[in-house]
Order: sequence, then C-alpha cells, then structure tokens
Amino acid sequence: MVETDNSNPVAQLTRYELRHLVAHLEQSGRIGDLHRLLALETGEQRNAWYEAKDAVGDLQGYLDDVYTYPQKLDHVLSDISEGKSSTWRQK
Repeated sequence: MVETDNSNPVAQLTRYELRHLVAHLEQSGRIGDLHRLLALETGEQRNAWYEAKDAVGDLQGYLDDVYTYPQKLDHVLSDISEGKSSTWRQK
C-alpha cells in the first residue's frame, strides 16, 4: 500500500491499483471518471494522482497516464465529430 495520507483521496490505493486504474477506466469507457481521477487534488491542492504515483516511485507511470489520456480523448472526439461510434462514454 501507498503510505497513508488522509489529505490524498487516492493514497490508500495498492500498487496494483495505481498501476492499472487508468487502463481499467479507459477500457471500460469511463472517461468522466478518468478525467476526475487525473484532476483530483490533495488537501494541499497538489495533484493527488501525481503524489500517489510519486510515493511509490512510479513517475514514468504517471507520465504515461497523463500523456495517454489526452490522446485517447482526441481520438474519441474525432470519432464523435465524424459520426462514428465510440467505445468511450461520459459518466
């Protein structure tokens, strides 16, 4: 488990959850939840996802998460504007 931090809403996640949560949200089409996850803040108004990933030494994983999300979102928005169906759905 990540070190306990009551001001970070994702500090209690396990390493497995930190490593795979973004992919699970992507694969299930939960774009709204993914957006909220990446935008969460700690009580000190720092990015909660960054802080949790940093606490377990996975800054590359954090970068992968935040750089993959906009690319996926662009793809979905492009599909929608072209009238194609998308596997992503807003929650």
